[in-house]
Amino acid sequence: MLTVRLLFAFLILAFGHYAQPLSQQKQLLKKLHAQRSKSLKKNDLKDLNDVYFQLGSAFQTSSLHKDSSNYYFRQSLAIASKMKDFRAIGLANHQIGDYYFNNGNFDSTIHYYLKAQTNFKRVDPYLYAHSYYHIGELYFTFEAYKSALNYFRKSLALKLKIPPKESNPPFAYWCMAEAHYALNDQDSALYYYRLSSSVAAKTRNIPYYGNEGIAQIKINQQQYDSALIYLKPVQKWYFESHVSKWIADMGLLYMEIYSHKRNHAEFTYWRNITKEHTFSTFLPEQRKRYYKTVSTYFNQQNQVDSAYYFLRLENSEWNTITSLKAKSNIDALIEAYNNLRQHNELLSVTTKLNRQGIEKKAADLENKRLAYENRFFLVLVTTSLIVLALLIYITLLIYRQKQKSKQKTILLEEANLAISQKITELSEKELRIREMQLKSSNLFVILDEQFIIAEYNHSFMETIPALFAKGQSFEKAIGPERFIQFNELTLALKPYESQRFRCIWEQDPFLSVDFNVINLLDDSTVKGFVLEGKNVTDELLLQKKETSNLVTKLDEKEQVIFQVNKEAAVSNLKLDLTRQTFHELSIKMENNLPKEARMKELKDLVQHGLQSDKYWDNFLKHFDIAHQQFFKHLQEKHPDLTINEEKHCAFLKIKLSNKEVAAILGVAPDTVKKARQRLKKKLSLTTEDSLKLYIEQF
Repeated sequence: MLTVRLLFAFLILAFGHYAQPLSQQKQLLKKLHAQRSKSLKKNDLKDLNDVYFQLGSAFQTSSLHKDSSNYYFRQSLAIASKMKDFRAIGLANHQIGDYYFNNGNFDSTIHYYLKAQTNFKRVDPYLYAHSYYHIGELYFTFEAYKSALNYFRKSLALKLKIPPKESNPPFAYWCMAEAHYALNDQDSALYYYRLSSSVAAKTRNIPYYGNEGIAQIKINQQQYDSALIYLKPVQKWYFESHVSKWIADMGLLYMEIYSHKRNHAEFTYWRNITKEHTFSTFLPEQRKRYYKTVSTYFNQQNQVDSAYYFLRLENSEWNTITSLKAKSNIDALIEAYNNLRQHNELLSVTTKLNRQGIEKKAADLENKRLAYENRFFLVLVTTSLIVLALLIYITLLIYRQKQKSKQKTILLEEANLAISQKITELSEKELRIREMQLKSSNLFVILDEQFIIAEYNHSFMETIPALFAKGQSFEKAIGPERFIQFNELTLALKPYESQRFRCIWEQDPFLSVDFNVINLLDDSTVKGFVLEGKNVTDELLLQKKETSNLVTKLDEKEQVIFQVNKEAAVSNLKLDLTRQTFHELSIKMENNLPKEARMKELKDLVQHGLQSDKYWDNFLKHFDIAHQQFFKHLQEKHPDLTINEEKHCAFLKIKLSNKEVAAILGVAPDTVKKARQRLKKKLSLTTEDSLKLYIEQF
């Protein structure tokens, strides 16, 4: 078995870990050479194989004597073959294939890749699945994108049978997306790019795994600002990886964006980075794209000579790839290798069958050489027929399996197409909704999970420009007290539920906004809260103004009522004065009776006037209307009150003093005071209670 150090060194090469500085490379090589000498003395093949593999890895990733890596990988291959360690044999073959790939010898590359695949198939499902990717990558280099897609599919199908943490499925999805993009199937490409990000977020905590591809699609759609947003989280990850191919691909995207945005400084910065990494290793596709992008940029600047120069370099790179492709017939090599492998397997089976037949024949000849000669031929023929039948049966099974696989592939492609269309529709719908919200006349704000303002529309900025800014805390904007209420509201909201919230700011108490708060924490495109608001400041001011007008009208009405009460009291005063006059006249008539009959008639008339309460009844009606049935409620609570006591209650209600009441009733003020004291006792009021306040509040 291969040691952990050897496998780790292979993974560093396979997935592009960073290269060490020059001084560290020399120290590492010195250390490995010393370890090799110790292993040679001990004759420890396993340790020696490990050292040779690490030496090859060190030279391959360093800038010193890269050709030496081929020698040490071949030494590792020879020792692994002696130990019959198939994983180590496969790793060595794969690294030798990488060496030939970087030197443009693709015939040797595919030869060693296929040998590595054969060895991985026996011992390691993941490396066997990943070997299909490398063959597909070789096709991709020669722009045979359909063949590359087939190998990427095989790699993905095998990796899906392995636990996700071991098989790295995000990378397989990303390769599928690259092939679809190269075939101009941008919907499928977008589906696989997003799928790679989704799976990477779950298995490797990298939610932006497919952002580079999505950014390329956004560039094609001329959405350059959106492309920059997708590239931003990828930038740090790629620079820390130190993988030249990744950094070159990212740099090409930045060059294309800033070329269209006509940002010379940024374009020059990314051009230098891209050039450094594109020409540090064998990357023909990236070089061709680099020349094309620079040529396009100079053409935009009307620098025709420079544009023509880089266009010629692009054409030269294209001719180089075409010549390499013409020299290497990868399909023929793969077919020949597979035929040779099948021939060897068939030869092995035939040899075994022949050996079994010979052994049986020898046994038969040993026992009954003459008697069973004919039976031997019969057995041989029967065996051949059985083998032939088995071969036919196996062939039919393989054919049926291929047909089923073909049907499943068609169904899968149809399903993928439907999913891609659905995703596209949802994406377009989401973009339209977002644009409508940003252009809406209503106020629109987006808060992230930490209640930081992420985005707001033009209407919101015009309404309250001094209170909000992007990146500002919502708590700081609305004040701590209002934020506590807002926080309680958001905690009570379920996903996608909404609730109304009114904001009145301490900085501007005349500004009021009604927000409809929506919980979109589970929405991957928002991951926060959306606030859709309406400015209700004018409405509140209008309500206050209407309330003030209503209060003014009520005050005027109370003044009118008070005046009516006064007039009613005056009328009552006149009534009582008239009664007093009649009373005095009656007394005088009793003392002087010159004419008895006439005097009796006058006396009866006076007595009728004194006993009439029609004026008081009329006063009661008007007073009750003005004071909301005051006497009705008074009689319900105090039914034993006399008419005179009710009059005193009415005079208290209209706030007449003792002197005013005494003048109306024609009695002394002390009499009125005593009458009110008796009334207070009858109403069961204590000495501390105020009769006047009690009647006014009745």
